[in-house]
Order: sequence, then structure tokens, then C-alpha cells
Amino acid sequence: MVEDGVNVFDCEYRMVNDAGEVFHILDRTTAIRNEAGQITHWQGVLTDVTQSRRAEMALADATAALEAARRDARR
Repeated sequence: MVEDGVNVFDCEYRMVNDAGEVFHILDRTTAIRNEAGQITHWQGVLTDVTQSRRAEMALADATAALEAARRDARR
């Protein structure tokens, strides 16, 4: 439900295709209102951010592996 004055919907979610591949989608949508303040329609963009999310996950994995190696080296 959209309350009065709320005009922007910004959400990231995952979608899975028939082959089981996961895609990360950024959804940025704006409510377009008439003079009475009622929503007449939505206007927005869906952006595939899969590569960015995969890079972030790979970086997090590499950082965790590096930290584990540092801990092991101190023993």
C-alpha cells in the first residue's frame, strides 16, 4: 500500500529463470500523481545488477579467505 506523499519505490530482488539461473534486479519506480494527489500511474526502470552483486560476493569470499589465511599464519 502506498501512503500519501510516498512517491518512490526502490527495491532490489532476485529472479530465477526456467534454467535455474539467479538474476539480481534493481527496481526504481516513481508514483505519478494527479493534482488531487491520487496515483494515476507508475513510471520506473528495472536494472539487471547481477554482475555487480556477483562481484561483491566474490570480493567478500576473497576477503574472508584472506582473513582466514592471516589467522592461520599467526598460529
